[in-house]
Amino acid sequence: DPDATSVVLWTRVSVAAPVEVEWELAADAGFARIVRQGRFATGPERDFTVKVLADGLEPGGHYFYRFRAVGVTSASGRTRTLPVGRLERLGIALASCSNYSQGFFNAYDAIARDPAIDFVLHTGDYIYEHGTDAWHGDEARKIGRAHQPEHEIVSLSDYRTRHAQYKTDPASQAMLAAKPLLACWDDHESANNPWTGGAQAHNPETEGRWEDRRAASIQAYFEWMPVREPG
Repeated sequence: DPDATSVVLWTRVSVAAPVEVEWELAADAGFARIVRQGRFATGPERDFTVKVLADGLEPGGHYFYRFRAVGVTSASGRTRTLPVGRLERLGIALASCSNYSQGFFNAYDAIARDPAIDFVLHTGDYIYEHGTDAWHGDEARKIGRAHQPEHEIVSLSDYRTRHAQYKTDPASQAMLAAKPLLACWDDHESANNPWTGGAQAHNPETEGRWEDRRAASIQAYFEWMPVREPG
């Protein structure tokens, strides 16, 4: 979620207890010129996700980042701030409607490898909320892409698990490590065709209050997506 002078850095740690995570942002791939660094405490209250706003950066600058926790250093990622002023060119990849159970994210892999792409704009439906059997469940299982959990997601735990599954995809990881992401949400981040008081795909009699489901989906989204916090 870059702007001209700051970027959001995101990761998740696979631990079973609260932990402090170190982060570094450098102007070079070898991390000899570190421009920002700090620590971030995470735990089960945010599903062990880490989100940092690194600011005070140069417009249009290219940077590298990495994390360190419990003696392990992550792979490094690349990012950049938004440029300002007149540009001869700007490469933007447009993505949307990314259904894990419907096939492989080959487009994400192509985006990661394309040097002409500067930023990725994802216009929503980054995840889908339905259960595996709702759409072509047999095909999803054959290719190893059945949704987790397999039922339609309703609770905070459900939404966290679904976001986590999408983040395990190798092509998704490659794209997020190679390009800055600008993301907004659409309906499937919560449930199909929602409105203020409910959703076409929400049944209060079997799935509880819509307000609770909506709150769970929003919390998981801000935990698991590299977007700025509201407010």
